[in-house]
Amino acid sequence: MSERDDGPSPEQVLQALESAGHLLEQEVATRLADLGYSVSTSRAFTDQDEGKSRELDVFAHKELYRNDEKRLRVGLTLLVECKNTSAPLAFLTRPVRDPGRPPEEFVITYHSREEREVRGGETYILTRPTFDELGLRGEYWGTAEAVRAVHVSRLDRKGSAWSTVNTGVFDSLTWPMAKALRAFKSPIRNPNRGFDAKRDWSHVALFVPMVVSASRLFVADGTQLHPTVAEMPFVRFQREFKAKSFQGVFGLDFVQRDSLTWFVRDVVDAFGSEVVRRVRADEDALIPPDKWAMWTDW
Repeated sequence: MSERDDGPSPEQVLQALESAGHLLEQEVATRLADLGYSVSTSRAFTDQDEGKSRELDVFAHKELYRNDEKRLRVGLTLLVECKNTSAPLAFLTRPVRDPGRPPEEFVITYHSREEREVRGGETYILTRPTFDELGLRGEYWGTAEAVRAVHVSRLDRKGSAWSTVNTGVFDSLTWPMAKALRAFKSPIRNPNRGFDAKRDWSHVALFVPMVVSASRLFVADGTQLHPTVAEMPFVRFQREFKAKSFQGVFGLDFVQRDSLTWFVRDVVDAFGSEVVRRVRADEDALIPPDKWAMWTDW
């Protein structure tokens, strides 16, 4: 028998690619391109903690609005990790405290407004985030609902019983995706200098870190003594970080493979359209005054 006859069949090649998750990555990229996103796969980024090159499965960007005269841009960027596993994921949800500050997924150049208020002869400076000035806290799916997933485990089958395993979820998913968000935000982050109205662009940018999973997603209400379980098309997961390099509340969306197109079109893009509508209603309010001192935190 020749060496060629000993090789894999086309079906076996596809099965190997599918098992490794490579076909899922290409499927996700194709679906996002069909929705109008500019897409690249295996996108490299620098781990700012370790100085190493890391890789994101799918990077997708869509410019929603651009005003060249006022140098104002509104954009959506999807940061996607693909998990081709048959093991279902189980989440526990409960109400979480609103940190008060805008979500880490947003970058708004003119990020806050200051107002002076005199009370009892004393002058106080009140700072209000532009995120709230635009009324986005009640519109953004990551902040509109107080209940979010706070725990995620993989479900493994052992005979007729199922057990939960959560080792590796933090190290392999949550923490790397937070690093990816930090890295891809950096190019449009505000520099450590005053705003130059003739040179700098004003950005309203939303980054959407997500995990697209081939497995089913189950959610149980952690506040109930006898929780009910529901299967969901996507789950909003939240984790707080307190590391040397950065601190904050990080949101990550887990999306079931078959629900990806719906989630991006009807949730993400629909929200993006609402952001554009609100920005265009008062564009000048999104552009900092010349020489305005911009923030330097991540």
